[in-house]
Amino acid sequence: MEQQTERTASPIDTISPDADALRLLVESTTDYAIFLLDPQGYVASWNAGAQRIKGYAAHEIVGRHFSTFYTADAIHRKWPEHELKEARRLGRFEDEGWRVRQDGTRFFANVIITALRDADGTLRGFAKVTRDISERKANEQRIERLTQELEGRVVELAAINRELEQKSAENESFVYSVSHDLRSPLVNLQGFSQELTLGSKALAEVLARPGVPEEVRQQATTIIEGELAESIQYIHDAVRHLSRIIDGLLRLSRVGRVEYQSEDVDVNLVVSEILAAMHATVLASGAEVKVGPLPQIQGDRNAIGQIFANIIGNALKSFDGARDGVVEIFATGDTPPVFAIKDNGIGIPLEYQARIFQVFQHEQTSHLRGEGMGLAIVRRIVERHSGRIWFESSPGVGTTLFFTLGAVGSRPASSPPHGVA
Repeated sequence: MEQQTERTASPIDTISPDADALRLLVESTTDYAIFLLDPQGYVASWNAGAQRIKGYAAHEIVGRHFSTFYTADAIHRKWPEHELKEARRLGRFEDEGWRVRQDGTRFFANVIITALRDADGTLRGFAKVTRDISERKANEQRIERLTQELEGRVVELAAINRELEQKSAENESFVYSVSHDLRSPLVNLQGFSQELTLGSKALAEVLARPGVPEEVRQQATTIIEGELAESIQYIHDAVRHLSRIIDGLLRLSRVGRVEYQSEDVDVNLVVSEILAAMHATVLASGAEVKVGPLPQIQGDRNAIGQIFANIIGNALKSFDGARDGVVEIFATGDTPPVFAIKDNGIGIPLEYQARIFQVFQHEQTSHLRGEGMGLAIVRRIVERHSGRIWFESSPGVGTTLFFTLGAVGSRPASSPPHGVA
């Protein structure tokens, strides 16, 4: 839309003492629309960049008002007049907004209008430089949209995390309650099995008395020392196994309930104390334990000790006697450091590798199985230290457990792809 009638404007050729050089520079520029306006805002010159960006040939636009390039809304708000007014007052005006090409399509432009005055301050006109920044604008809008989507996802994930934390707390309370409730009947079962053992001994003493027919004595003794003794032993073994499971469940439930205390922890000292406590186990395994320099970190000392004790204990149980066992304990110099406990044992069977951090999943072969709690507890402690845990293992070659430990209570970093916890 045009604000004023079309007229022929005279080129402004007295702006620069080297007008020819300036004209050649302006006319050869294609990335920017560079043109002159007279004091009323009519187009007085036109360069190749202006034709490329706005679509008008010079003879189609020279003499027309520059408001031709503005949207109807901008013209209604008298924005073109405002731009010239500000440029006249301040000497320069810069704006970004939508502009209109000759074919009616719109583009997003960065516009700079500079007032041109001669030596005595008389306004000679304006220089207008327009750059098409539609692509930059589109990228900004795309980034803004993605940022909003990301913020939405973060909110969703925060809600999911809160829900998971609540469910985890509920599960831990449930496990604690059930484990505690199971303890009482288990104690009774253990007591009754002991009573059966004492009863068997008393019955054997009765059978040994004079007057008991030899045939009866032999038959009863066979039952007592055979089937009855075997059944009692099965009960004893089952009670011990269930007791260990309940103890493990209670330890697992306590991991999420205990308030950790963050302090400076000398990991060298922690590992040294653990190995001293495991001295008999180390000797029984026949393994050589090598400990590299370990850093001082922040965390809960007792919990960090649990991590190393569980993993070292698993490593010492992983040897089959086919070769000399070696356990290596070391850390990298990364921030945070990556701790590693490596063994050359039997390795983790492939069918268990995807589940070794889950409760009741056993990472060793059948003759070495425990209750499947150790690494589940380790994983929970690592998570509460804002860390991550993973492993590399080859059956028949050995296993390396890696883990990091961050500040107690902050969010864990993402885990590597192998053995993600």
